Amino acid sequence: MGGWLLVAASPAARAQIGLGLSPMRVELTLSPGVPHTDSLELTNETAAQAHVKGELLDFFIDANEDPQFGVYAGEEHSCRQFLRVSATDIDLKPNQRQTIRYTARPPADLKPGSYHCALGLTTQAIPSAAGSGLSMNVRMIASFYITIGTPQYKVEVKEIALEERRPSPGAAQRAYCILTNPGKFAWRPKGSLDVVEADGTVREHVALRSIPVLPGHDQKFLLSLADSPRQGDVLRLRMEVGNGEIEEARVDVSQQMLSRR
Repeated sequence: MGGWLLVAASPAARAQIGLGLSPMRVELTLSPGVPHTDSLELTNETAAQAHVKGELLDFFIDANEDPQFGVYAGEEHSCRQFLRVSATDIDLKPNQRQTIRYTARPPADLKPGSYHCALGLTTQAIPSAAGSGLSMNVRMIASFYITIGTPQYKVEVKEIALEERRPSPGAAQRAYCILTNPGKFAWRPKGSLDVVEADGTVREHVALRSIPVLPGHDQKFLLSLADSPRQGDVLRLRMEVGNGEIEEARVDVSQQMLSRR
Protein backbone atom coordinates (compact mmCIF):
# COMPACT_ATOMS: atom_id res chain seq x y z
CA MET A 1 0.00 0.00 0.00
CA GLY A 2 1.57 3.20 -1.09
CA GLY A 3 -0.44 6.37 -1.56
CA TRP A 4 -3.94 6.95 -2.88
CA LEU A 5 -5.80 9.26 -5.21
CA LEU A 6 -9.52 9.30 -4.39
CA VAL A 7 -12.08 10.97 -6.64
CA ALA A 8 -15.69 11.70 -5.66
CA ALA A 9 -18.57 13.50 -7.35
CA SER A 10 -19.32 16.80 -5.66
CA PRO A 11 -21.21 20.03 -6.29
CA ALA A 12 -17.99 21.78 -5.33
CA ALA A 13 -14.84 22.37 -7.35
CA ARG A 14 -14.31 21.22 -10.92
CA ALA A 15 -12.12 18.07 -11.02
CA GLN A 16 -8.41 18.69 -10.63
CA ILE A 17 -7.17 15.39 -12.05
CA GLY A 18 -3.86 17.03 -12.95
CA LEU A 19 -2.80 17.39 -9.32
CA GLY A 20 0.16 15.32 -8.19
CA LEU A 21 1.75 14.49 -4.84
CA SER A 22 5.20 13.02 -4.26
CA PRO A 23 6.17 10.91 -2.46
CA MET A 24 2.87 9.18 -1.66
CA ARG A 25 4.41 6.88 0.94
CA VAL A 26 6.92 7.94 3.58
CA GLU A 27 8.75 5.34 5.67
CA LEU A 28 10.92 6.59 8.55
CA THR A 29 12.94 4.98 11.32
CA LEU A 30 13.28 7.46 14.20
CA SER A 31 14.42 7.60 17.80
CA PRO A 32 12.13 8.82 20.60
CA GLY A 33 12.57 12.51 21.30
CA VAL A 34 14.47 13.19 18.06
CA PRO A 35 12.55 15.30 15.49
CA HIS A 36 12.76 14.72 11.74
CA THR A 37 11.84 17.26 9.05
CA ASP A 38 11.42 16.67 5.32
CA SER A 39 9.00 17.63 2.59
CA LEU A 40 6.42 16.53 0.04
CA GLU A 41 5.85 18.17 -3.32
CA LEU A 42 2.34 19.10 -4.50
CA THR A 43 2.00 19.89 -8.20
CA ASN A 44 -0.80 21.52 -10.15
CA GLU A 45 -0.37 20.36 -13.74
CA THR A 46 -3.66 21.87 -14.90
CA ALA A 47 -4.35 25.23 -16.53
CA ALA A 48 -6.68 26.23 -13.70
CA GLN A 49 -6.22 27.57 -10.20
CA ALA A 50 -6.72 25.03 -7.40
CA HIS A 51 -7.34 25.31 -3.68
CA VAL A 52 -6.36 22.36 -1.53
CA LYS A 53 -7.10 21.74 2.14
CA GLY A 54 -4.94 19.37 4.18
CA GLU A 55 -5.73 17.27 7.25
CA LEU A 56 -4.01 14.54 9.21
CA LEU A 57 -5.91 11.26 9.26
CA ASP A 58 -5.80 7.77 10.68
CA PHE A 59 -6.40 4.80 8.41
CA PHE A 60 -6.88 1.07 8.24
CA ILE A 61 -7.35 -1.46 5.43
CA ASP A 62 -10.78 -3.08 5.33
CA ALA A 63 -11.80 -6.65 4.44
CA ASN A 64 -12.01 -5.68 0.75
CA GLU A 65 -8.37 -4.49 0.82
CA ASP A 66 -9.53 -0.86 0.53
CA PRO A 67 -8.10 1.94 2.71
CA GLN A 68 -10.49 3.72 5.07
CA PHE A 69 -9.54 7.18 6.36
CA GLY A 70 -10.82 9.17 9.30
CA VAL A 71 -10.02 10.28 12.83
CA TYR A 72 -10.29 7.21 15.03
CA ALA A 73 -10.19 7.77 18.78
CA GLY A 74 -8.10 5.31 20.73
CA GLU A 75 -5.86 4.29 17.83
CA GLU A 76 -2.76 3.30 19.80
CA HIS A 77 -0.43 3.25 16.81
CA SER A 78 -1.36 6.58 15.20
CA CYS A 79 1.38 9.07 14.35
CA ARG A 80 -1.19 11.84 13.93
CA GLN A 81 -0.45 13.21 17.40
CA PHE A 82 3.21 13.90 16.71
CA LEU A 83 3.25 14.70 12.97
CA ARG A 84 2.87 18.32 11.85
CA VAL A 85 2.67 19.86 8.37
CA SER A 86 3.61 23.38 7.30
CA ALA A 87 0.40 24.22 5.45
CA THR A 88 -3.21 23.04 5.53
CA ASP A 89 -4.77 25.59 3.16
CA ILE A 90 -2.94 25.90 -0.14
CA ASP A 91 -3.67 27.96 -3.25
CA LEU A 92 -2.03 26.65 -6.40
CA LYS A 93 -1.67 28.65 -9.58
CA PRO A 94 -1.71 26.83 -12.90
CA ASN A 95 1.41 24.66 -13.35
CA GLN A 96 2.69 25.61 -9.89
CA ARG A 97 4.68 23.37 -7.55
CA GLN A 98 4.31 23.75 -3.80
CA THR A 99 6.60 22.29 -1.15
CA ILE A 100 4.81 20.98 1.95
CA ARG A 101 7.17 20.53 4.86
CA TYR A 102 6.40 18.05 7.60
CA THR A 103 7.99 17.39 10.97
CA ALA A 104 7.69 14.25 13.04
CA ARG A 105 8.38 14.79 16.76
CA PRO A 106 8.11 11.40 18.46
CA PRO A 107 7.79 11.91 22.24
CA ALA A 108 10.77 10.96 24.37
CA ASP A 109 8.71 8.30 26.14
CA LEU A 110 7.20 6.81 22.95
CA LYS A 111 7.21 3.01 23.11
CA PRO A 112 8.92 0.93 20.39
CA GLY A 113 6.61 0.00 17.56
CA SER A 114 5.21 1.05 14.19
CA TYR A 115 3.09 4.19 13.96
CA HIS A 116 1.00 5.13 10.94
CA CYS A 117 -1.14 8.04 9.76
CA ALA A 118 -1.81 9.96 6.56
CA LEU A 119 -1.92 13.46 5.15
CA GLY A 120 -5.07 13.99 3.09
CA LEU A 121 -5.08 16.84 0.59
CA THR A 122 -8.54 17.58 -0.82
CA THR A 123 -9.52 20.08 -3.52
CA GLN A 124 -12.01 22.72 -2.43
CA ALA A 125 -14.47 24.96 -4.27
CA ILE A 126 -13.18 28.28 -5.57
CA PRO A 127 -16.22 30.61 -5.65
CA SER A 128 -14.73 32.94 -8.25
CA ALA A 129 -13.66 30.15 -10.59
CA ALA A 130 -15.37 29.95 -13.96
CA GLY A 131 -17.12 26.80 -15.15
CA SER A 132 -20.17 24.79 -14.32
CA GLY A 133 -21.71 21.37 -14.79
CA LEU A 134 -20.73 18.04 -13.23
CA SER A 135 -17.81 18.55 -10.90
CA MET A 136 -15.72 16.43 -8.60
CA ASN A 137 -13.29 16.83 -5.80
CA VAL A 138 -10.06 14.91 -5.48
CA ARG A 139 -8.32 13.71 -2.36
CA MET A 140 -4.66 12.82 -2.54
CA ILE A 141 -3.15 10.81 0.26
CA ALA A 142 0.41 10.50 1.50
CA SER A 143 0.76 7.66 4.00
CA PHE A 144 3.35 7.73 6.79
CA TYR A 145 4.90 4.69 8.48
CA ILE A 146 7.21 5.58 11.37
CA THR A 147 9.23 2.88 13.11
CA ILE A 148 10.51 3.42 16.64
CA GLY A 149 12.99 0.85 17.92
CA THR A 150 14.04 -2.48 16.41
CA PRO A 151 11.25 -4.46 14.70
CA GLN A 152 10.39 -7.87 16.10
CA TYR A 153 7.69 -9.22 13.83
CA LYS A 154 4.93 -11.47 15.11
CA VAL A 155 2.77 -13.35 12.64
CA GLU A 156 -0.30 -15.55 12.93
CA VAL A 157 -2.29 -17.17 10.12
CA LYS A 158 -5.87 -17.05 11.35
CA GLU A 159 -7.70 -18.62 8.40
CA ILE A 160 -7.30 -19.90 4.83
CA ALA A 161 -10.54 -20.65 2.99
CA LEU A 162 -12.69 -20.21 -0.10
CA GLU A 163 -15.26 -17.46 -0.22
CA GLU A 164 -18.78 -18.79 0.13
CA ARG A 165 -20.08 -16.57 -2.67
CA ARG A 166 -18.48 -15.18 -5.79
CA PRO A 167 -18.18 -11.35 -5.88
CA SER A 168 -20.59 -11.24 -8.85
CA PRO A 169 -22.19 -13.70 -11.28
CA GLY A 170 -19.54 -15.12 -13.59
CA ALA A 171 -16.67 -13.74 -11.49
CA ALA A 172 -13.66 -15.87 -10.62
CA GLN A 173 -13.68 -18.06 -7.55
CA ARG A 174 -11.80 -16.34 -4.73
CA ALA A 175 -9.80 -17.73 -1.88
CA TYR A 176 -8.80 -15.63 1.09
CA CYS A 177 -6.46 -15.71 4.03
CA ILE A 178 -6.67 -13.73 7.25
CA LEU A 179 -3.35 -12.75 8.78
CA THR A 180 -3.06 -11.44 12.33
CA ASN A 181 -0.41 -9.09 13.68
CA PRO A 182 -0.28 -9.53 17.48
CA GLY A 183 2.93 -7.50 17.74
CA LYS A 184 3.84 -3.81 17.82
CA PHE A 185 5.45 -3.52 14.39
CA ALA A 186 3.70 -3.38 11.00
CA TRP A 187 4.80 -5.75 8.26
CA ARG A 188 4.02 -6.49 4.62
CA PRO A 189 3.87 -10.12 3.56
CA LYS A 190 5.69 -11.15 0.40
CA GLY A 191 4.45 -14.47 -0.84
CA SER A 192 1.64 -16.38 -2.46
CA LEU A 193 -1.16 -18.85 -2.13
CA ASP A 194 -0.70 -22.02 -4.17
CA VAL A 195 -3.36 -24.50 -5.23
CA VAL A 196 -1.54 -27.82 -4.94
CA GLU A 197 -2.84 -31.09 -6.36
CA ALA A 198 -2.69 -34.36 -4.43
CA ASP A 199 0.53 -35.42 -6.25
CA GLY A 200 2.28 -32.15 -5.29
CA THR A 201 1.78 -30.37 -8.62
CA VAL A 202 1.20 -26.63 -8.21
CA ARG A 203 -1.80 -25.91 -10.43
CA GLU A 204 -2.10 -22.23 -9.57
CA HIS A 205 0.11 -19.62 -7.96
CA VAL A 206 -1.45 -16.32 -6.79
CA ALA A 207 0.66 -13.57 -5.24
CA LEU A 208 -0.48 -11.72 -2.12
CA ARG A 209 -1.16 -8.04 -2.63
CA SER A 210 1.45 -5.81 -0.99
CA ILE A 211 -0.56 -4.20 1.79
CA PRO A 212 0.51 -3.72 5.42
CA VAL A 213 -0.76 -5.73 8.34
CA LEU A 214 -0.98 -3.09 11.06
CA PRO A 215 -0.18 -3.76 14.73
CA GLY A 216 -3.07 -5.33 16.62
CA HIS A 217 -5.08 -5.88 13.43
CA ASP A 218 -6.44 -8.79 11.42
CA GLN A 219 -6.02 -8.30 7.68
CA LYS A 220 -7.94 -10.17 4.99
CA PHE A 221 -6.18 -10.87 1.68
CA LEU A 222 -8.31 -11.74 -1.36
CA LEU A 223 -6.96 -14.02 -4.10
CA SER A 224 -8.80 -14.56 -7.39
CA LEU A 225 -8.37 -18.08 -8.79
CA ALA A 226 -8.43 -18.94 -12.49
CA ASP A 227 -9.78 -22.41 -11.72
CA SER A 228 -11.96 -23.59 -8.86
CA PRO A 229 -10.16 -25.87 -6.39
CA ARG A 230 -11.25 -29.51 -6.18
CA GLN A 231 -11.64 -31.89 -3.29
CA GLY A 232 -8.23 -33.27 -2.38
CA ASP A 233 -6.36 -30.09 -3.39
CA VAL A 234 -4.39 -28.14 -0.81
CA LEU A 235 -4.39 -24.36 -0.35
CA ARG A 236 -0.81 -23.58 0.67
CA LEU A 237 0.29 -20.17 1.90
CA ARG A 238 3.97 -19.28 1.87
CA MET A 239 5.24 -15.83 2.81
CA GLU A 240 8.04 -13.80 4.37
CA VAL A 241 7.40 -10.65 6.41
CA GLY A 242 10.87 -9.16 6.82
CA ASN A 243 12.43 -11.35 9.50
CA GLY A 244 14.17 -13.73 7.08
CA GLU A 245 11.90 -16.64 7.94
CA ILE A 246 9.45 -18.39 5.62
CA GLU A 247 6.01 -18.78 7.13
CA GLU A 248 3.90 -21.62 5.76
CA ALA A 249 0.33 -22.72 6.42
CA ARG A 250 -1.98 -25.03 4.52
CA VAL A 251 -5.53 -26.31 4.49
CA ASP A 252 -7.06 -29.28 2.67
CA VAL A 253 -9.90 -28.55 0.29
CA SER A 254 -12.73 -30.70 1.66
CA GLN A 255 -16.17 -31.50 0.33
CA GLN A 256 -17.62 -29.48 3.21
CA MET A 257 -15.59 -26.43 2.13
CA LEU A 258 -16.76 -26.82 -1.48
CA SER A 259 -20.40 -27.28 -0.51
CA ARG A 260 -20.50 -23.87 1.22
CA ARG A 261 -19.80 -21.98 -2.01
